[in-house]
Amino acid sequence: MADTTNHRNPHREFITPDNAAMVFIDHQAAIMTGIGDIDPVRFRNNVIALAKIAKLHHLPTVLSDNMPEGFAGPILPELVELLPDAPLMVALQLTVVPTLPRYQALKRS
Repeated sequence: MADTTNHRNPHREFITPDNAAMVFIDHQAAIMTGIGDIDPVRFRNNVIALAKIAKLHHLPTVLSDNMPEGFAGPILPELVELLPDAPLMVALQLTVVPTLPRYQALKRS
């Protein structure tokens, strides 16, 4: 295993697939258009860039969407295309409390 110590700051480690995971929660088209402090196209491009970074660095990745049959629609298709092996957790109710299957999937990552 490579040395992941940040020698400029020994209290921090570099991010690796062994100590980090990327989680994309509710990146759905209708939700993304409601973001008020960034242009929706720019936000979408930033999310796709993060997915590419996760893939490039082999980070464990989990996708999650909330009520895909509802107003927000499914998760961005670009995420599913870029990260085909990432588990997709679907929540059928709107809640901020993590459900047990979501928690277990995150814990496995």
